[in-house]
Amino acid sequence: MRIPQLAAVVGTLLVALSLPALADVQFSLADFEKVSAPRFSMISVGGSMFGKLSLSPDFNLGPVGVGVDSNLYIPMDSSGPYPSEFNSIVLRRVAYDHNKVAGFEYGRLQNVTYGHGLLMNNYDSGAGGATSEFSNEKAGAKGYVRISDLTVNAMYTASQVKAARITYDTPINLMGVPVVAGATYVTDEDGIDKQVDGNQVSRSSQSGYGFDVAYPLGGEFMTFYSEYAKLENQGEGASVGVRGDLLSMFGYKAEYRTFGANFVPEYFNRAYEATAFNAATDMPGKTLSGFLVGAYGNVFEDYVRLGAEYEFYEDRNLLSAALGWQRLMDTAGVINYKVPFQTGGQAILSSDIAYYTGGPVDYVVHWKQVAIDANTKTESYAVSLRFNMQKMFPGLPF
Repeated sequence: MRIPQLAAVVGTLLVALSLPALADVQFSLADFEKVSAPRFSMISVGGSMFGKLSLSPDFNLGPVGVGVDSNLYIPMDSSGPYPSEFNSIVLRRVAYDHNKVAGFEYGRLQNVTYGHGLLMNNYDSGAGGATSEFSNEKAGAKGYVRISDLTVNAMYTASQVKAARITYDTPINLMGVPVVAGATYVTDEDGIDKQVDGNQVSRSSQSGYGFDVAYPLGGEFMTFYSEYAKLENQGEGASVGVRGDLLSMFGYKAEYRTFGANFVPEYFNRAYEATAFNAATDMPGKTLSGFLVGAYGNVFEDYVRLGAEYEFYEDRNLLSAALGWQRLMDTAGVINYKVPFQTGGQAILSSDIAYYTGGPVDYVVHWKQVAIDANTKTESYAVSLRFNMQKMFPGLPF
C-alpha cells in the first residue's frame, strides 16, 4: 500500500471545507415527523396493485421504546401473489439505553457504520426487496456496552449479516488526548439470493475485517484517522483522513484511499441488501486510488438536513446525497440518492413525500427505484392516505 503525501491529505481537506454545508447521506421520513394515525395506501408491485390499511402506534414502557405496525393488505387485482415483505404484524422498533454505557436497538437498522467506513458504511438492513415496505425480514438488532476504556458493538440482521467491533482508548496520549484503536469484523455467511420483480439479486457469502486508529485532536471538531480493511479471499484497502463537526451544525469528511486489486470499498453499505454482486466481474482487477470528500449540515434547528459524499477514482465517480425536511409549506419529506461502486454508474433512488391538506386526510407518496446491477432496474411506488381522527370526529376524546 502506498503512503499518501501530506499535501494530498491537506488538499483534500480544503476541498471538503469548500463544499456547501450538507447531514448524513440517508434519511427516512420518520426522522422528520412522528405519525401514528391510521393510513390507507395503494401499493404497486410488479404490475399488481394492493390496498393497505395500517396503524403504527408507539409505546414507552419505562426506559424502553416500542413501535408496532399492524397492516391489512387487500389485493386490488389478481395478477400477482402477495410479496413476501407484506407482514400483518411488524415489530418496527424496540430501543433501550442505560446511561450511555449500554444499550440495544431492534428494527430497521440504518446508517450503521463500524470503523471509519472503509469496510461497513451506512449499512441499511431494510434496503432490499421489491417495495419500500418494512417487514420483519428486513429487521436487525444491534447493541453496545462500554466498560472503562473498552467499547464493544455487535449487530445481527434477519438476512444473516453479522458484525462486531471493539474500540479501546489506548494509554498513548498526544497532547493529553488518547489514541483510539479499533477492530471490526463483518460476515454474511449465506449471501443474498432473492427474486425481485422477476430479477435475481445474488451475492455470494463474504466476510471482511479491518483495523483502525483515530486521534480526536479537537474532539468532535477534528479527528484524524487511518483504516485498513480486507475482504477475505479477495483484496485489501487502506485510507487516511480527517472528519469533524463544527458547532453541531456543519460537518465534513476528507479521505485518501488506495486499494489493491479485487477490493471494493464500503462493501457492506446502504445498497448491500438491494444490489447484486458478482466477484468475477464486479471486483476491480487493478489497483485504484482516489479521494472521498463529504459534508453535512442542518438548517433552522434540523428543519432541513442535507448531506453528500463524492468519491473520485481513476475510472469512476460516485455520488451519494440526501435531503430531508420537517413540515415546510404543507410538505415534509426525504429524498435519497446513491451510486454504488459496482452498478456501472446507475443510481439507487428513493423518496417519501408527505402532503398536509389541512383537512381530515393527508397524503404520502412513496417511490423507489433500484439498480440491481449495471443492466437491471426495478421500480415501485405507493400512495398513502393518513386519517386525522380529531378532524374527522371532533367530538371524540382523542
